[in-house]
Amino acid sequence: MKKILCVLLVVGFLAGTVFASEIYRITLSELQSKASYIVLAKVVELVQDGNQDHVTIQVDSYLKGTSPQTVYTFDLVTRGGLKDFDPALKKGDTGVFFLKLKNQEGQVEKAYWGGVATFQKNHFDLTEEMKNSNMPDTSDR
Repeated sequence: MKKILCVLLVVGFLAGTVFASEIYRITLSELQSKASYIVLAKVVELVQDGNQDHVTIQVDSYLKGTSPQTVYTFDLVTRGGLKDFDPALKKGDTGVFFLKLKNQEGQVEKAYWGGVATFQKNHFDLTEEMKNSNMPDTSDR
């Protein structure tokens, strides 16, 4: 009887652990509502520290929210070889970052698992030189 009770307790504990680590899919609309800021940005620094990457981004533009701050740092945590279900980032990567404010002013974290979307092959240049180049103005189209 004691063995059965112990087995049931262990199974119950493991089942609770598995359930607690489950990540639920959300819609893009839900992700947008969880984010304080949605930004187009470039990775300017990446520091690996054990199972964490400290990612620093330079914001080019805000798609949601506004702030005079243009540099943010947040962490990506490695679990089972995955970085929070986000792409592996490297310095120079550009993309869309869904961020939410932490309790400390100016501090951010990802709005949700998978809250980073990089541009494939970095075809976008998020610098002032590109904006001020002789590119034709297509804002009226």
